Amino acid sequence: VIGGQTCYKHSEYGTVNNMFTSRAEMHRNVYSHRKAKAIEFMVVDALLEANSSMNFASEEVLNDVERFIQLDDSILKTIQNYGFFYHNIVDDGAGEGLKKAQTIVRRIRKRELYKFVNEVVATAQGP
Repeated sequence: VIGGQTCYKHSEYGTVNNMFTSRAEMHRNVYSHRKAKAIEFMVVDALLEANSSMNFASEEVLNDVERFIQLDDSILKTIQNYGFFYHNIVDDGAGEGLKKAQTIVRRIRKRELYKFVNEVVATAQGP
C-alpha cells in the first residue's frame, strides 16, 4: 500500500485481474445461489432460536476474543446435540427455542430447505 492505494508489480497485472474476476464470478454463481441463500437464512434462524438456551450471542461472549473465536461451523452440530447432552439445564421457555433450532438444523441436514416464494425490490421513496 502506497499513499493509501494498493499497488502491485506491473508483471502481476494478469494475476491480480484474474483474482478479482474469479471473486466476482464466485459471488454471482456460488455465494448468491438460491440454495446457498436458503441455507444462510436457515442458519440465521437456527442461531436466533438457539440463543435463548445457549446464550452464545451475549455481550460477554461477543466481546471476549477467546470465546468468540470458538464460534465456528461446529455450532450447528452443538445445537443439534445440545438437548441430548444438556437436557437437565434447559428450562422450558428456552427449550422451545432450542427445539425449533434443532428442527431447522435437521431440515438443513436433510436438504429440506426454505423455498423461494417471491422477490420484491424496495426503492427509496422521494418527497
